[in-house]
Amino acid sequence: MKAVHKRSWGALISCYLLGLVSIGIMLFLIRAYFNKHACLTEDKRRQIVQTVKQGVTLLNEELQEIIDPVRDLARNLSKDFNNKAPVIKDLTELLQKGETLEAAGIAYVPHEVEGEKKLFYKYFLKEDGEIKEHDRDPYYDYTLSEWYRKAESEGETWIDSFYEAASGRLVVRYIMPIYRFDKASGSRIPIAYLFVDISRRQLMHAMSDLDMGGVSSYTIIVSKNGDLISYPVEAFTLKYQTLTNLSRLPGKSQLSNVAERIKRGGQGMMNYYDDLSDESFFVYFAPIKHTNWFFVLFSHRTNLFYDTVLRQKLMQVGIASLLVLLFLLILATMSLRGTVKRGWIISCIFSFFVLSLLIFQLYMSYVTSQKIPIGDFIGNRVDLNRFSYFIERRNQQLNKPPLIQVPTGVWIEYILREKENIMMSGIIWQKYDIKTTEGVDRTIGVLNAQDLKLEKLYEVQQDGVQLVGWRFKASLNIEFDYLTYPFDSQTLTVQLFHPDFEKNIMLMPDFDSYTLAEIVGKIGLGKVYKEASWVIKNSYFSYQVNDNATDFGIPGSVRQDQFPNLLYNVVITRDVTAPLIGYVFPMVIMAAILFYVLLEASITTVSLSSALARVSGLFLATVFAHQALRSGLASLAGTGTGGITYLEYLYFIMYFFIMLTLNFIFYIHFRRKGDFIDDAVARGLKFMYWPLLLGASLIVTLYFFY
Repeated sequence: MKAVHKRSWGALISCYLLGLVSIGIMLFLIRAYFNKHACLTEDKRRQIVQTVKQGVTLLNEELQEIIDPVRDLARNLSKDFNNKAPVIKDLTELLQKGETLEAAGIAYVPHEVEGEKKLFYKYFLKEDGEIKEHDRDPYYDYTLSEWYRKAESEGETWIDSFYEAASGRLVVRYIMPIYRFDKASGSRIPIAYLFVDISRRQLMHAMSDLDMGGVSSYTIIVSKNGDLISYPVEAFTLKYQTLTNLSRLPGKSQLSNVAERIKRGGQGMMNYYDDLSDESFFVYFAPIKHTNWFFVLFSHRTNLFYDTVLRQKLMQVGIASLLVLLFLLILATMSLRGTVKRGWIISCIFSFFVLSLLIFQLYMSYVTSQKIPIGDFIGNRVDLNRFSYFIERRNQQLNKPPLIQVPTGVWIEYILREKENIMMSGIIWQKYDIKTTEGVDRTIGVLNAQDLKLEKLYEVQQDGVQLVGWRFKASLNIEFDYLTYPFDSQTLTVQLFHPDFEKNIMLMPDFDSYTLAEIVGKIGLGKVYKEASWVIKNSYFSYQVNDNATDFGIPGSVRQDQFPNLLYNVVITRDVTAPLIGYVFPMVIMAAILFYVLLEASITTVSLSSALARVSGLFLATVFAHQALRSGLASLAGTGTGGITYLEYLYFIMYFFIMLTLNFIFYIHFRRKGDFIDDAVARGLKFMYWPLLLGASLIVTLYFFY
């Protein structure tokens, strides 16, 4: 009795120690999880602040390079204000040197220039690298314009986005007065206003080198009252002009909150949610020196659920929680009389939580596997314009010829598996600017197609753009990964390119030809005829920037260094209903029958031959089910799966437990009194059947999906 009492106390103390250790591990892992969560968020915030500081510094330098020459020119012209001849030369030189300038001009105060009755105005535009003088409409009185009146009242100033009647453009203008000294009054009097117009596109080019933490992040420049100075989609700047007007677009209603916050001045950070594309952003803004403008960064806020390290730490917390749960179950059932009832309660509850953790891991992996894009994700016009700016800057650094951009669209009608390839058919169209694409062949290629058939459907020319559409049928060489079957996610990629290797032709998604709902959803997909077992999750465009090891026999080939290939991607997952019913459900039934055989084995009335017959039948059923799985995978993969799949490991676990049950049956029938395995231990093995089986399955799941 004393020995039993000492053994009970020893077991109790060991249980408490293991429980306390488990609780300590769980608390440590929970703290590590939240620390990592906070660290990722804080790192993101620090990166945003650093990016905005770099952007503001860069813009300050760009604007200072504009301001200094204009001030110097204004100072020089003040010394000889009656001589108009040097003005034309000075203005053209100013435009030639200023990369971010698109126009320059001078407007004299009425009657201040000798020989002129009232007005004297010169305006020069930079078009396609050439500087041309714009002829003033004789009825155009610049003294009545808003920009001139503001210059009269404020002197040196920036004029936010406004419509310039002289050129018919929406411009951003910097104005510097030219003075003469009036001896009678003893003060300086303005005699003219020197001004330059800033290129919005060049401002965006200047921002393209900033590390914004992903292509879906972007920057804009707005004035304090919400005027759009620069926006990644130039057409939006011209069409909507203010942040408030832009907020009326579908999904962008929260931009009005951003505009209101900027009006209050200073710098700060806030959250922004686009409810159409279902994307969240950190928005950080800071004022720009010399102006009343603000630099605004929209940094894509990735759902931390999709961070691999964070998911792993969350699963670690779950595993530690299982150990704590086991300890709590033991404590909670200590008051129950009888070890059988207590054992079954612990076994059932613990098995349920192991199963829940296994399902949660599968769910996390199944969902997040669809969120990893191939290459640089291009989800909308903003992403496209920012990427284009980056490529244009890179082309300048590599001394490549001017970029020829060809909008390209895709519409898929059917996707089928044929032997080892994917057959895809639909419509591809391209838009060629007639002026910039002279001498460019109207054609398209698919890099990963073993066989491509193109049939021209239509060719339309309108407003200087030639639209060409083809029906295509391609046999794509795409390898599937079946190791995680049936929870696998596959990406079908169409690698589009232009066959002209001598010209610097960049294909770009033709977002103008899609609706907003398509752009944020399944772009380029209608009612697609596909395999019954496939579920199309989404589709998207992306770019893959390649550094090729060859010049393809063309010296100085534009495709050798940093050449962007346009990818059209369709993400498919599998309808897991059929595989679960066909392969997993039979395994669950066999595991339940095996458990029944294990329970029955200790009953003396059951003969050895009867028990062996049941185990043998289960073994054969497992082998046949496993073979059916192998045959099914072979029919899908064609040349093989490339390794042992996830479901096969579960069948190996079943083989192992069948072997254990068989050994247990032999021992029960041939044991002798006093053998090591007594009745209590035998019951314990039955209690541990489901926890061990599900635990082994959880380990395999973590191996594949952790």
